Amino acid sequence: MDSVRYLNRTAFVLGRGAESDCGVMVRQEGARSVLVLYGRKYAPQSGLLERLSRSLDRAGIAHYELGGVVSNPRVDLVREGIALCGEHRIDFILAVGGGSVIDSAKAIAAGMFTEGDVWDLYRGTKSLYRALPVGVILTFPGSGSECSDLSYITNDDEDGQRVKCALRSPSLIPRFCIMNPELTYSLSAKATANGAVAMLAHLMSCYFTAQDHVPIVARMIESQIAGIIDALRRCQGDLHDYDARFALMWAEMMVFAGPLTAGIARDHATALLENAISEYRDKPHGNTYSLLVPAYLCFITEHDVMKMARFASYALGVPLRFDEVKRTAKEGISRWYQLMEDFSLPCYLSDIHLSPADIPGLIPHLPLAKGHIGSYVELDRPACEAIYTLAVFNPLRLR
Repeated sequence: MDSVRYLNRTAFVLGRGAESDCGVMVRQEGARSVLVLYGRKYAPQSGLLERLSRSLDRAGIAHYELGGVVSNPRVDLVREGIALCGEHRIDFILAVGGGSVIDSAKAIAAGMFTEGDVWDLYRGTKSLYRALPVGVILTFPGSGSECSDLSYITNDDEDGQRVKCALRSPSLIPRFCIMNPELTYSLSAKATANGAVAMLAHLMSCYFTAQDHVPIVARMIESQIAGIIDALRRCQGDLHDYDARFALMWAEMMVFAGPLTAGIARDHATALLENAISEYRDKPHGNTYSLLVPAYLCFITEHDVMKMARFASYALGVPLRFDEVKRTAKEGISRWYQLMEDFSLPCYLSDIHLSPADIPGLIPHLPLAKGHIGSYVELDRPACEAIYTLAVFNPLRLR
């Protein structure tokens, strides 16, 4: 790691009842009229929307609501939001939910200053220079969208094929993120695990990288992974464990917004392999890391078997055998499988109703224009096919 430039542009408020401050925080941004964007069930049914409405009323902020955001959010709802913002002269977007809602809010914010269709920004035929400010009430940790400059939106192309495109701009970074662990109590054990595993996958993409780490950074990543797994186990035992939920939200902030991974050239291979599945079969983003991570790790183990063994030991708790590092590495992958089974997450492609016959259909959804993805190990088309094949069943049984 040669140099680091770190700037955190998102203000975080973490704790019980934190959402009661949203009106004040929106007013501090100079807003007068807000669009409150949310998903389908939790925000209206839990009473959260009503509490946010009261907070905005106390602050003298006019507010309008738009719900219905789904996983792999669609551009159609974004267009509806843009029209609503134009009609009511809205000058701030408040996203209430997880990654899909936040990405949609960013897309609406970007579309307000774009002539023509907002999808042109995502296709790359137009450039973004300005966007409305966005704030977040986080109810589903795991995506990191609450502090990133990225937004992913899905549309159908001329052939009816589902296409997911990204838009990146500093103007899309949310101004604030309010995190009350109690707002995640309604998440099922499986949903909680999915969010946590997405965090783990992000950390692993910063660990298995072609860039040399400062040793203390690698140790911090290992400790963070172990801490997330511990908090997740506690949540599995008690979905209303406030301290465990707090720990996962704190980890969310540290993983995606803190200095922990600043300056690291992240390897995006697993994210791209996962994104191809979500685009191909309309699976919620992040829900297939549980099966892709062990297949990827098995494929790359020979690249640096000592690093994989060290990861297995310090992050996953496998005793490190210096005389049998390959065995330690394999035991780490086995430990991952066991964890995913404990959390009732998919471990194989068959668990999400995909078979080897689907693998050729996944490849066109990978950005292989340069011939490969990834940097820790460059993965060409045959390598990507091999990783998907390893995800058909436990690859350790083949070796």
